[in-house]
Amino acid sequence: MMFRTHLVFAFLFGLIINSFFSVGNVYLFMIFVLFAAGLPDIDHPGSKYGRKLGIISKAINFVLGHRGIFHSLFFALLLSVIVWYFNQTIGYGIFAGYLSHLIGDGLSKEGINLLYPFTKLEIKGFLRVGGIVENILFIFLLGLSFYVVIF
Repeated sequence: MMFRTHLVFAFLFGLIINSFFSVGNVYLFMIFVLFAAGLPDIDHPGSKYGRKLGIISKAINFVLGHRGIFHSLFFALLLSVIVWYFNQTIGYGIFAGYLSHLIGDGLSKEGINLLYPFTKLEIKGFLRVGGIVENILFIFLLGLSFYVVIF
């Protein structure tokens, strides 16, 4: 998925999570949901975060490739638990945002290996990244987000 689609999906996902669970400070939670929505793509030098990290992202990509460990439930849990130990609200936000990214990439034709590095559980969808269906999905999710916020 494109960065903007990840963001709007994470925003909606965060709102839904917040409506069912006590996440602490909602604003802090949502900031970290949005921050973590792009985090798995640090392994891609052309991503929003990858461009900011420059040589670090290129090195990660060279050694680990794209959609490997950073696109796994293992890494999402590991990172979230470490952060949760220091601040529960931020830990929950990072997990929700990271999970939304994994779900989104699981909808793409490239897919993800959700249980990497332990076993192979590939999830592949129907979306072509940047394609017309993703653009329609982005508009739909944006409208749905506005609806949820207003009502």
